[in-house]
Amino acid sequence: MFEIEGFEFLSTQAFPVSRLFMKHPDIAIDFKLNCKGLKTAYMNTIISLIKTLCRPPKSFSETELSSIDSDLRELTEACFKLDWLKTKLEEVSLLRKKEIADDLRVQKLEERVKSAQLTLSDIIVELETEKAKSAAAASKLLSFFRHYLMPKSSGV
Repeated sequence: MFEIEGFEFLSTQAFPVSRLFMKHPDIAIDFKLNCKGLKTAYMNTIISLIKTLCRPPKSFSETELSSIDSDLRELTEACFKLDWLKTKLEEVSLLRKKEIADDLRVQKLEERVKSAQLTLSDIIVELETEKAKSAAAASKLLSFFRHYLMPKSSGV
């Protein structure tokens, strides 16, 4: 265990915690709780939220984003300065909504393409049928002309 700014951490968390305090030195400036176990639990929650918010936006459910927002409010009420983390949550939430909307637009376009392909396929079949009918009619007409209008050879 090691201690930074009155918070105890496992040695495996040394880098993320020291980096957190370097980037946001005022994060716990107003936090006055003296119970080390509770202080550590709060800080572990913050570290966990940071890691969680690094996931791809589409991987979050609305429920999970709501839970993260609730955790951030709780931590802010405990006097942690987390505006930057709240901003990150808002960015993730907006990106998630955009990606979901983009996916929906892509899905609709794919459905339109599929429908257009089916329509085109139907038109091609209809065209081939009409060509076959036309060829059959032309063949009958040619046969008629040959039979009735062409002189018969006398064989001499």
